[in-house]
Amino acid sequence: MLHCLENYFSISFTCFQTAGLALSVLYGNKFSLHDKIVYPLIVYSSLFALTTALVLVEDINGYVLFWVTFLSSSANGLAGSILSAGLFSLGGCLPPAYTAALMSGQGLAGLSVAVAGIVTQAAAPMPPGYCESTTATDDSEGTKCSAYSISYSALSYFLIATIVLGSCAILFFVLVKLPFTEWHTRLAGVSIYSLDDGRNSSPNIEEPLLSGLDGPPERKLPPG
Repeated sequence: MLHCLENYFSISFTCFQTAGLALSVLYGNKFSLHDKIVYPLIVYSSLFALTTALVLVEDINGYVLFWVTFLSSSANGLAGSILSAGLFSLGGCLPPAYTAALMSGQGLAGLSVAVAGIVTQAAAPMPPGYCESTTATDDSEGTKCSAYSISYSALSYFLIATIVLGSCAILFFVLVKLPFTEWHTRLAGVSIYSLDDGRNSSPNIEEPLLSGLDGPPERKLPPG
């Protein structure tokens, strides 16, 4: 039964992720980089905060829990695809090395999730409220459940995810205010907060601030 439920969640996540990718391709030019990055991060952190709160709920109807998890998984798939489109759009404004770092970060994120799951599971023992499979004398499988108790491993896992995602939404505003980011987005003609041409934004950001990053500046020979 558990594997069947996991299939529902994985299918819903994949379908809505594909739909989000299609929306990003068709209507991505109607939203700014700020909208495509910050809002999905807020959705992500809000849904993980909801999941964290559900761990603390003892008497919840199974059907309600299923549908809340199903809708949360679907919304995460939709928000994740839009977030990826926004991140790669921002990475395309920066030098190629940062696009490669963004690709490597995708793999590192998957590794971090796996490590966090292992650490939180090992740090807290399984609570006695979980159901355990038993085998009866007639070789038929049964289920034995005890009273519900809080899974602190699940609580810490989702709490870490909520904090990390909320921090990413805050640090985005720090990133876009850096002279390095402002210069390259203005050079690419991109405005972070609107769809207008960004070449005239932040006129106080000048090229000499970053001249040492891409090599020595070109020297102009005097005429004649």
